[in-house]
Amino acid sequence: MGDSEETPNFFPLKAHYFLYYSGIAGILLFLPTYARQLGFSTIHVGSILTVLPFVTMLSKLTLGSIADRFQCHKALLTLCVVLVGTTLYSLQFIPPSETQVMAQLNCTNGRFHSKVCSPDTREDRCLVSNIQKELGNSTLHCSMECEQQSNVIEELCKSLENDSKYCENLVNKTSNVYEYKHKYEFDFYNDVDIKSIQEASSMLLDSLLVVSNINEVDDCLLFEIDKIKDKSVNGIWREPLCDGLHNTKCYLFCNSSVLMSTGEIHEAGTLSVNKQYWMLLFILIASNVGLGGVPCLSDTISYSLLGSSRSEFGKLRLWGSCGWGIMAILSGVLVDKFSEEPTKKDYSPIFYAIVFFFVYDLLMISHIKKIKTVKSSRMMLDFSKVITSFNMITFIIWVSSIGFFSSIANSFLFWHMEDLAECSDQDWITTLKGMYIVVVCFCGEMPFFFLNSIIVRKFGIKSIMSFILFMMSLLYLLYSLIDNPWGLVPVGFVHGFIYSTYYSTMTSYASSVCTPGTEASMQALFSSAYDGLGGTSGNFVAGMLFYYIDRRTVFLSYAFSALFLSFFFMCINYFTSSYNNRNSAKNNTCDS
Repeated sequence: MGDSEETPNFFPLKAHYFLYYSGIAGILLFLPTYARQLGFSTIHVGSILTVLPFVTMLSKLTLGSIADRFQCHKALLTLCVVLVGTTLYSLQFIPPSETQVMAQLNCTNGRFHSKVCSPDTREDRCLVSNIQKELGNSTLHCSMECEQQSNVIEELCKSLENDSKYCENLVNKTSNVYEYKHKYEFDFYNDVDIKSIQEASSMLLDSLLVVSNINEVDDCLLFEIDKIKDKSVNGIWREPLCDGLHNTKCYLFCNSSVLMSTGEIHEAGTLSVNKQYWMLLFILIASNVGLGGVPCLSDTISYSLLGSSRSEFGKLRLWGSCGWGIMAILSGVLVDKFSEEPTKKDYSPIFYAIVFFFVYDLLMISHIKKIKTVKSSRMMLDFSKVITSFNMITFIIWVSSIGFFSSIANSFLFWHMEDLAECSDQDWITTLKGMYIVVVCFCGEMPFFFLNSIIVRKFGIKSIMSFILFMMSLLYLLYSLIDNPWGLVPVGFVHGFIYSTYYSTMTSYASSVCTPGTEASMQALFSSAYDGLGGTSGNFVAGMLFYYIDRRTVFLSYAFSALFLSFFFMCINYFTSSYNNRNSAKNNTCDS
């Protein structure tokens, strides 16, 4: 009886892993595409995701130190779960951003055309089809705002037959050629309403664009402008005839939500942010405080309860992968099922799932046995001695590099899958994303979380370090070569193997090198290197590259970079092993 009482009950811990990762899976997996639907570009998403790993890093280091100092691992875990649940649930209250589409006003064959170029027009093969499907037989009605160019204005005034207050002022020399630096408000869901915040000598035009014949030219969309009229007066629709080669920058505000989703948040002609951006940023910063603390504290509790059986950690952690995988496919199916429009997804089932799983998770946490780790009287001194060794510095650099390369797949792979999907497949694209995660979790992560204790003992940590980077190179090579989202699904096996092997190696190494009283701090250090150093730089670089370069080229460059680093760490480990062997042989000779 005494022995059974000393045996920890691992069921609440397994349930916690399952419920927690089930709760966060849906929203975190689809967060980049959810932000895209709110009107943010890859640069906006990348800038936010650049900040978040840094917050996670500080959170892990701070909470890990507090937990070790005050022995309050379970209480902090509870607070972090509450914080994560409430903040992620509040994401649904962020309203969509109002965007504007930058275009070039061209004169072609005697008619004005509007040429729209953006990363979406370059990558989204279904954009034209979705615009035509959305509008049907109705007309694409846009308000236009163009930069200063006198010959273009003269041509527009000719087309309007001077039926414009601005044209009258221009003829009477009472107005300068407009600069369009004023601010405005626009709502294309209502009957096009523009309110100038400050007076400016400008001409605001209504235009009717031809939807039935959208030409794709140089990764851009070319719309023929059928009719125009001046918004400043109750003008009549006229044909926009022109003569010569004109090219000036304009901004469009249209009654097509699909077209407007390709636009950016602009003010005064520059890429800018709005209140929705700050709302999203602040909510995610708050949630990442908790998201950083939960894994660190959960893993510390797990290793403490396992004691000398720490190699069995993967058998606990695999329940998190199980919950993540199940909710990935379930979330995808529910989102597609509840979405009335294929181009505008309804994510409400994900938010309801957060409430359900987190309530039960808190109940399970209350049944986890409270742990007590050995207090260190000189914790910072012990900690600093460990982390300044050469092997430790090398391992931290390796963990950071894994975080850097993982960030592009974690943040932008689903964005890439959406653009690869055929137009007829848009109805089920979220389900397909869930299928990819099922393969990641059940075929890649779960088996190797179970087997990684054997793999680490057989091959050693140094060999695994190089091998994981080699597999990372293979993963991104496959991403760059496959041009069908269905083909990406089996690749999830490689993705899952990489994450589970890395995670088990990282947590096992942290547990083995830490001194008594620094368990949570050491777990936090390595997790922070992954999220903070690696994730911060990786998300920033990925967001910029995805905006300016085609995605296949980006993935291919990551593949070669990971391959180079794999060879680099192989060389480092070879030379350090040789050096250690020589020292060992020398010491043995001296002893004899």
